[in-house]
Amino acid sequence: MKWYVKKVKGKWRIYLDEKFVKEKEPVSYGSALSKKVATTFANRLNNPLHDDFKIEKKEENKNENKKDNSRKYAQNKKQS
Repeated sequence: MKWYVKKVKGKWRIYLDEKFVKEKEPVSYGSALSKKVATTFANRLNNPLHDDFKIEKKEENKNENKKDNSRKYAQNKKQS
């Protein structure tokens, strides 16, 4: 099955792809207020082995690298 995210009336809804729907109306699994949450949930439904922990770690590492770079820049600026 394939799930996708679509914004409807201010909320992000998770729908089943039309290929897998037997009825005329779209099948909605749920809704969220933010796109990030809805997309993460749709990814979980599409991939049962989805691991949020790995994704969060990658984002944390990116943020730490940015902080480290800005600290190094500040230190270099003070030294010169």
